[in-house]
Amino acid sequence: MMNSILIVGGTGYLGRHLSSFLKKEGFNIYITGLETSTQPNQFQLNFSDEITYSCIKNRKFELVIILASKLNAIGVHNLDHPDLKINTTDYANFLEFINNN
Repeated sequence: MMNSILIVGGTGYLGRHLSSFLKKEGFNIYITGLETSTQPNQFQLNFSDEITYSCIKNRKFELVIILASKLNAIGVHNLDHPDLKINTTDYANFLEFINNN
């Protein structure tokens, strides 16, 4: 059985409900968000700042669910839009980090 699940973007609406459900099902849930927290299973992570990835480095998760995105980039036609970079390049860098760790 899967034990540890990381929900990236777990402080948002969907993440809060999903993590609550999974906790009731007996999973160890870890969540990330943009805000700092004193909760032991919550980490501050920002796709645009690779230094923040260190909060989950060397941690083992059986499943990673990614719910985080910059909604301002949805439907953007301007390729220079800063949120579009977060949803593409920065997101890809994070996935590479997850894969390597």
